[in-house]
Amino acid sequence: MNFLELCKEVRRESAAASDGPSTVSGQVGIYAKMVAWTKLSYRMIVDSHRDWAFLWNRVSAPIIAEKQEHTRAELGIADAKLIWMIRVIGGQPLRKITWEAYRSSREDRTDVGVPTEYAELPNGALVFYPWPSAGTQLKFEYQRIAPDLTVDGDVPLI
Repeated sequence: MNFLELCKEVRRESAAASDGPSTVSGQVGIYAKMVAWTKLSYRMIVDSHRDWAFLWNRVSAPIIAEKQEHTRAELGIADAKLIWMIRVIGGQPLRKITWEAYRSSREDRTDVGVPTEYAELPNGALVFYPWPSAGTQLKFEYQRIAPDLTVDGDVPLI
């Protein structure tokens, strides 16, 4: 069932008149509310579960040597909602510390080596300590952000 079909099912269940909506785009009035409600309900259901395997992902990525801050896009995890684990390939998992702890005791240090800790910045970027040395590769396990329902043919993940 796609997004448009879900919206039509909502209309049917609510006993609204006619057989619409004919599309999810450009609706007004009650159909606009049905489309918005369906979209919101889907997002709330998907976001309420951390243990759905279809949202789990694992990627490996080299990180830029001697660079302190890395965006999620640079690390290949732009679609990460929740990071479960980061580890150096062939090594131990990195310990997550708070941004406040990183800022107060590690931010101004320039030690280079194999990272043992990371923090998530308020903007979602990640910082590693010590700064990664050349050739460091990380493996990430995380929960993906489920894509929004936006056009008629979008198919929900659930």
